[in-house]
Amino acid sequence: MQGTRMRRTGKFQDWARFAMRFGLLLTDAKLWSSLNDQVRNRIDEVNDTVTRTYDDATDRLQAATRALRQRGPSRLAYFCLGMGVGTGVALLFAPASGKETRDVIRDRAGEVKKKVSDAASTATTRFRQSAAGAQVTGTQGD
Repeated sequence: MQGTRMRRTGKFQDWARFAMRFGLLLTDAKLWSSLNDQVRNRIDEVNDTVTRTYDDATDRLQAATRALRQRGPSRLAYFCLGMGVGTGVALLFAPASGKETRDVIRDRAGEVKKKVSDAASTATTRFRQSAAGAQVTGTQGD
């Protein structure tokens, strides 16, 4: 029994010595200074990494925004998209049958096509006349 008691006392003394050494180690000013320096360096490294990553992401986002603005759909494309969506919704909620609605749309599309063709023909004729007039009067290149 005495051997067990001595072992317990020995273990207690070992733990007590460890605690005292650890306590002394924690109160060492050089150790704390070194730890503070290391933590500051790590924080600076993390801060630099985060800043670089943020700047890189911001640059990429700005480049993508510029690319979309330059190459993005025009107002005409949005208008045509709206027309298509509107036509689809109109077909879904039309009071007439599908065949009747398609016939009406076909007739109106033909009318619009004829109007656009007539307008283009008129514009072409006017352009040719103005170009011919500019050559006859000698105002070309002035």
